[in-house]
Formats: sequence, C-alpha cells, structure tokens
Amino acid sequence: MKRWVLGVVCGVGLASAAQGQEAATQLAEAPMETIGRAAFGVPKGYGRLVSVVESSEIHHLYFEDGQGVIRVVLIGPRGAAARARNALQLLSSDVYVIKRGQGGAEVPPGGNE
Repeated sequence: MKRWVLGVVCGVGLASAAQGQEAATQLAEAPMETIGRAAFGVPKGYGRLVSVVESSEIHHLYFEDGQGVIRVVLIGPRGAAARARNALQLLSSDVYVIKRGQGGAEVPPGGNE
C-alpha cells in the first residue's frame, strides 16, 4: 500500500511539473552596431574566432587568420543609454594586430629561436 501511495504522489508531482514547463523561446538575431547605429561585421580575412575574454564588461574577441596573425576586436556596452538600446556595441574601429615571431620571422613551434 505504501508503494502504491508513493507512486501516485510521485506521478502527480511529475505530471504537474511537466504541465508547468514553458514553451521554448525563439531566438532572434540582431546586428551589432557602432556608435552611430551603423551595423558592422567582422571581415572574413580576420580568420576564425579563437578566444573571447571579458574584462570590466568589455569583451575582447581574438581572431586568428591562416598566417597566424591575431586581431583583437573590442565590444561592450557604451553607457546607460547604450545599454537600454543595445547590450553590445563595437567600442572602437581600431583593431589591434599581433604578429607572431620577431620581425615577421617564423618561430618554430618548439620555442627554439
């Protein structure tokens, strides 16, 4: 009898939990904006996204191309008004470039220079 009562209680609890589930939310894409509300895109020549680092609400996007050149793009909120309008914006049109090796010379992967 205890098992039967326990089974009914568990069944009712599971059924109520299943009915209370919310419908899946559809995601909508929005283009990233600059300060003047102009949309921007990352050029394909930047290569693939290899890392994202967040520091004080600023996101550093690290891209690496086929030659090993790393480019850093900064995105984040611009201020209270910008947060209300759009959560993320391109913070600067400047892209930081990191070239591997010294003076453009290739460095072997083992670290022997």
